[in-house]
Amino acid sequence: MKKRILFMDDLPEFLGAYTRCLEDEGYEVMQAETLAKAEQVLQEEHIHLAILDVRMEEERENDISGLLLAQKEKYRAIPKIILTAHPSVEYVRDALRLGPDGAQPAVDFVSKKEAHKTLVGAVKQAFEKHVRINWNLVIQRNDRDPVPFSRLADLISPELAKDLLKSRAEELEELFRRLCYEEEWIQPDRVLWHQEGRVAVAVLTYARGKSDSLVIVCGPGGSISNEVRRYHEFSPKAPGENGTAMVNSCETVHFAGNAYALAGADLQDVCALSQLYQRGPEKTFNLALETLFAKTLAAWHRDKPVAEEEKAPSELYAEYLGLAADSFPRQGFKERVAALIRRAPEIGAKIECRSGELRLDFGGQSYSFPDPIAFFYKSNDDGKPTHLAKAPGSLSGENTLVNMDGRAWLTDFGHAGLAPVHGNFAALEAAIRFDWVEVKNLGWLHKMEEYLIGDEFLKLHVGDVEAPLRKPMRAIEAVRRLMPRPAGRDRLQYNLGIFFQAMRRTADFSPDYRLTSNDLFRILHALMAAAMIAKQVGEGRLGARSRSKPEPRRLRIDEPNQGAWVGGRHVPLTAQSYALLDKLNQHAGKLCSRGELIKVLSARDYDKTDESQDRVLNTAIRRLRKEIEDGTNEPRYILTEPGRGYRLVLEPGRREVRSLPVERPTPGSLGKQMDLARPHRQ
Repeated sequence: MKKRILFMDDLPEFLGAYTRCLEDEGYEVMQAETLAKAEQVLQEEHIHLAILDVRMEEERENDISGLLLAQKEKYRAIPKIILTAHPSVEYVRDALRLGPDGAQPAVDFVSKKEAHKTLVGAVKQAFEKHVRINWNLVIQRNDRDPVPFSRLADLISPELAKDLLKSRAEELEELFRRLCYEEEWIQPDRVLWHQEGRVAVAVLTYARGKSDSLVIVCGPGGSISNEVRRYHEFSPKAPGENGTAMVNSCETVHFAGNAYALAGADLQDVCALSQLYQRGPEKTFNLALETLFAKTLAAWHRDKPVAEEEKAPSELYAEYLGLAADSFPRQGFKERVAALIRRAPEIGAKIECRSGELRLDFGGQSYSFPDPIAFFYKSNDDGKPTHLAKAPGSLSGENTLVNMDGRAWLTDFGHAGLAPVHGNFAALEAAIRFDWVEVKNLGWLHKMEEYLIGDEFLKLHVGDVEAPLRKPMRAIEAVRRLMPRPAGRDRLQYNLGIFFQAMRRTADFSPDYRLTSNDLFRILHALMAAAMIAKQVGEGRLGARSRSKPEPRRLRIDEPNQGAWVGGRHVPLTAQSYALLDKLNQHAGKLCSRGELIKVLSARDYDKTDESQDRVLNTAIRRLRKEIEDGTNEPRYILTEPGRGYRLVLEPGRREVRSLPVERPTPGSLGKQMDLARPHRQ
């Protein structure tokens, strides 16, 4: 792998001369005589270092277009050297000053008046200090189940143009060389799972005479950065003997990755929980379940659950599974059910959905249930709080790894956060119920569902269902017996969790794809179960109110943890974003001037002639909005007062701003949460 440099300069003779010097030193140089060409190279090629001329538009007075390119956040992973024929203290200051995210626009600054040896030396130093790539790492192919980087690139970006695949594959290889900086030899062993553009790979490693293994999760930079934030915010500080520790994290222009070490695990001896269920002894599977809930997840649940009073259970489950009403429109579900209605005759069934009713006909029997789509868009609330606990995200049979000793490890933290206390039990039961059952008989599945949603929660009368369904029934029974307090209202909320898991599978179905008969049975089974649960939950035991128009969501500050709450959703903030939000809160409902906010960011007085101060503030506000707003294009909480500053609105939709009472302390390590509208501090 050659060390590749982008060299941008608008003077062809200068560009050519310095390019030859760098090529003589063994570097591969890609030239750009315009900003547009440089941006194209940064977007499409795989670059390790960029050398950028400050002034690329000489006709413009005080041009700093090259410096502005260096400051773009999407290229922050590439170290840059700034080059100019007009060096000044201001240029050096702007090039090397830390940005809002703690990163420098450039790692060095070189004058064109200096000899070419100075630039060559700066390039060498930049590679040594800032391009932390293990150039000598041996990457061995697994001939039994090869994992080429081109395959990983395709899994992450299936829409990627073919002419970019080679460059992206090289970039992923570099990402692995960064993540495995201390290793001598690695072998990508197999793909464990892939979803939402992220891919998990089991990697065998060797260094200093010792063999080991890692799980590397890679994907687009935004989703991996979110995973890093959530892991550090919610994962246990002492994960224990079955814990998963993040040991490294890094990014390139188009990708990012996290390397995880599984305590005491040899990845050659582990498998997915779904594989153990399908091929292993039931005794070992049940032992793995017990370890998963009693040890692995128990480390996440050490803090006392938080009572969420502002949202109904259905809203919390919908957010937990990425099915919030404002992000998955009703029409999307209607199109999917319409496609299932058309295809149902392929497996001897008939479906009708009208007037708020779903009618199923199969095996000479007819059944009528409430329309699960209509039920989905209602909020089931009995006025009592729903308890939330820290969770790694939604469990699946693929992202949970186990071994034959019954140990269990987690590998997916992309949706770590607060979730209903029984959310992971419901997730695993749904996997057994809807994904692992191989039966192709809707009558048998209907009978199984009657037992599963019946009054006897722990005793499922396994012997009363058909023989092929007894194994999954026993597995579900084992999951339920591990639950804390599976009674009364908890059972209703648990079944509500299963309902949303079933609807998640319906949402994942694409009407454009041709389904196998197995796939069609699975989707129809999930839809039927959702309809049956809708009937059970909606029979008056939990009240219902429309959630098609969500109530306005308040902002609250989480002072001990330097974060905020948007309704029931906890939002971790960077130190800078928290300081900015805290300052806005001191002026809640009133104008907070740009000068006051700039002083928070830089501890300097506002200078109207210094455009860099305005750029820093604009970037910081944009980042804060991205963290707390539903969309930065239509902010609800942080409103711009053109030419003056910003105003924080605590409760969007209210006409007047009023002080909100301080919240009572919340038990556990989350600490107390105080309303953002606390009185102005003197």
